Amino acid sequence: MAYSSRFQESAALELERIVATLASYSEQAASTLLDHLDSQLDLICSGIVSYGLSRMPELARLGYHCALLGDYLFLYYIEGGEVVVAHVFHQRQDYAALVRSQKETEGQNP
Repeated sequence: MAYSSRFQESAALELERIVATLASYSEQAASTLLDHLDSQLDLICSGIVSYGLSRMPELARLGYHCALLGDYLFLYYIEGGEVVVAHVFHQRQDYAALVRSQKETEGQNP
């Protein structure tokens, strides 16, 4: 099954910040991250790759899947015929706590 994709505003802002930071050190690093993200998203949307729910129980309960991008990752969920990218983080961040905090503030599920 082929899916379309979209980024939630949170993911777009997180990605923008990460790319700006990387680009300040290396344009190549920023470009590589974006290329890896596009490749992973294409594979997921095409149905070639299917990641299971996050290994973190609190993220799995929210329906998040996790795709790795080198030192980074993105959290996504499937909604209807769409792959929705919800967040982009560095792997060293406590991203489960960041997501939990944001969800408590918003009072929403993915």
